Amino acid sequence: MDRPLDCLRVPGAPGSSRERGRSEYVKLGVKRMDKKTKAGFLVKRWIIYLIGVFIVAIATNLSIVAARGIAPGTALAMALTHLAEPVIKIGSLTIFDAKSTWMFVCAIASVIAQLIILGKEFKPVRLLQLLVALIFSLFITKAGPLVEWCRTDKMWLQYVELIISLIITALGFTIVVSARLITMPPENLALAIIQRFKKGTVGGWRVFYDVLCAVLAVIISWILIKKPLQYVNIGTVLAAFIPGLLVDVFMRIIGKPLAIFCFGKDYEESLRMFGLIKDNGKTADAADDAAEAVADTADIAAETVEAAAETAEAAVETAENAAEAAAGAAAEAAEKVESAIDENK
Repeated sequence: MDRPLDCLRVPGAPGSSRERGRSEYVKLGVKRMDKKTKAGFLVKRWIIYLIGVFIVAIATNLSIVAARGIAPGTALAMALTHLAEPVIKIGSLTIFDAKSTWMFVCAIASVIAQLIILGKEFKPVRLLQLLVALIFSLFITKAGPLVEWCRTDKMWLQYVELIISLIITALGFTIVVSARLITMPPENLALAIIQRFKKGTVGGWRVFYDVLCAVLAVIISWILIKKPLQYVNIGTVLAAFIPGLLVDVFMRIIGKPLAIFCFGKDYEESLRMFGLIKDNGKTADAADDAAEAVADTADIAAETVEAAAETAEAAVETAENAAEAAAGAAAEAAEKVESAIDENK
């Protein structure tokens, strides 16, 4: 999915540096955002990101319950469950059910494809896609029971649930995009193809990926259960373009509040300080975005460790001082006792 700058740049907004001329940061002579502020924004971005991913997981499960066709990637994972049902458990607790396990396997396949396409140009930071895919798979498993009560045999209700799932998907995508963190494997695969061959667009290659997943889902379902359209239906077609259109609508409604929450009122300047907008106003590369987020997180962790070390050092020094004071007090007390004994003699 493309991550347009417009999602975080609201034309004519009061907080826009374009409208006000120079931003507050520039007026104050601030060249870089202080680490405490940057850490606060980074935490907010991760919170928003995970909320958005969980909302998409709920929508995905609702579309499965509706049984009127599901997104191509999900359809492929569901079809593969008839080949094998790899359920991952810890004791009696289910961590990944069959479909979420296959979703993660598909994510791994996308990353391997990127590695083959990019070769030496493959940046290790791209492996963070697997972390996001792992979290999404976990959310898919945990969100399933939340919508299971919606299952029905009434066709009109199934279509209502399908439409609701598409709307919720768009809402989740809007929130995920606004956080400007890590892109999911299918989008990164499209970016890798463009980077290597210099052809096409992210949207175009993403459509190709979806069509490929849908075709594979049909073939696998036909071979294994003799029902080629078990998971590919009208909902699959709608899922290919409806959420994208609705994301634009949601961006106009909640894009600015999300940007302010994630990056502050002067969010355009914050984006530049985070390295998410280049000097020419264009968005930074997705992998660079992820690298920046990882670097920020590492800096915060290093500062936390350093602060803990300083605290421990201060505690040791305080303990030493206390021990010296106690020793001095004990010696003084001993002298007083000796003096008292001598006086009694």
